[in-house]
Amino acid sequence: MPPVKLTLPALTENQRRLIESPARILYVGAGTKTGKTVGLALWVVQGLLAGERCAVVGPWFKRTRAFYDLLKTFLEVPIARQDVAAAELKFTGENGGRIDFYSGDHVEPLYGDAYHRVVIDEASRQTEASLTAALTTISATNGKVRLAFNLERGSKNWAIRHLLRVKHMTPEERAKSSEDYMLFPTLGEGFVPAELIESMRGKMPESLWRALYLAEIPAEDAALFRGLDEIFTGAEWSSPVKGGRYVMGADLARKQDWTVLTVLDVGSGKVAYVDRFNAVAWTVQVERAAALYARFGCSRAVVDATGIGDVVIEELRKAGLRVEPFIFSGPSKKRLLEGLIVAVERRAITVPEKYQWLKEELEGMEFVLSENGEVKYGSASGMSDDGVMSLALAVTELGKGGAGFFVPLAIAKYAGTSLDESGYRPGKFYENGGTWAREMDEAEAEERDRRNRFRGF
Repeated sequence: MPPVKLTLPALTENQRRLIESPARILYVGAGTKTGKTVGLALWVVQGLLAGERCAVVGPWFKRTRAFYDLLKTFLEVPIARQDVAAAELKFTGENGGRIDFYSGDHVEPLYGDAYHRVVIDEASRQTEASLTAALTTISATNGKVRLAFNLERGSKNWAIRHLLRVKHMTPEERAKSSEDYMLFPTLGEGFVPAELIESMRGKMPESLWRALYLAEIPAEDAALFRGLDEIFTGAEWSSPVKGGRYVMGADLARKQDWTVLTVLDVGSGKVAYVDRFNAVAWTVQVERAAALYARFGCSRAVVDATGIGDVVIEELRKAGLRVEPFIFSGPSKKRLLEGLIVAVERRAITVPEKYQWLKEELEGMEFVLSENGEVKYGSASGMSDDGVMSLALAVTELGKGGAGFFVPLAIAKYAGTSLDESGYRPGKFYENGGTWAREMDEAEAEERDRRNRFRGF
């Protein structure tokens, strides 16, 4: 059978340098829409067709799957000719070459083989354990590793720190260590017009713009959600804590998405519990939401009602939830996420440490450039954002006091005080401590009484 000829996209100069670099370890720091992923994909395709064993490590499963799908398009001809077999997350060539795929949150299986080429995709969103495993697997083959990542996480990130270390070496030192680096700016690569890049400048923080488009490394993390290690702490609560004031953020699943129910104590800002599941009927989603809502004695549920219809909202209400529907639009989603960004930056919330999948979703949120040149918030390629949206919906209730947590106080107790002077009367209900008051409607008063009974008042 004659050799396979592949029709591949024209390469930029940076993509060509990435593929042809002789370095054993190459750190590739890039802006957005630079073509680095295509360059990495072609590099492992080249290895497969040369009969080499190759591996791709993505930061999470869906990103790894997206890389697999990209490679499959490049390998369409050899797969059709049966020169290459495509299995689930694996390509095998008749010449002995292969490409295996791994997720950066579970790199232990990577140690079990020897590879000639290893790609660590989105390395800044993985731990350094991925590099340690990769270096072990290429030791017997004298193989090569390519690490690629965006730069907005700043100079304290382990991958970016390595790039800066190599950057500060002399050419002779780099040759001796067999390490090198590359910086891929968006400007000059030809994928995004220069005028559009400039128009983005006023739509995001300057340090983030310079990282995303000029491939400049910020001193501090410029990602959307910063300091996540500080808020992911402690354990979940299986039952309510006395004095807690709970609300629920609910992102209900459509098609293959996840349903995520987040219970938040609006007094302390602590996420008490998160229920996450998929592939179940609407009736089951309603039942599980109602059970969790009742378990924690939640005062309300803020529900993403986009596309689910009035029927589902009505079923939630029949099941005992006090529902506040939230309809997503471009502007409303942006405001919602900005509220969550502020809450994270101010350390106004904490999340149980065990929910690492939620941390990954938050890390995967980024500025997204739409086709019409608008800047929006979105998830990285292949990443879910259902947990992020559920948390953001719950966070909208922070600082509201939580309807249903107001206790009627004796008038005599506040005679002659500022409360008395401000017009205290039995028709008002005061938050714990008596420092804030407002009129309550009948439904709120009923919910207050139910909640007070639960708390022993």
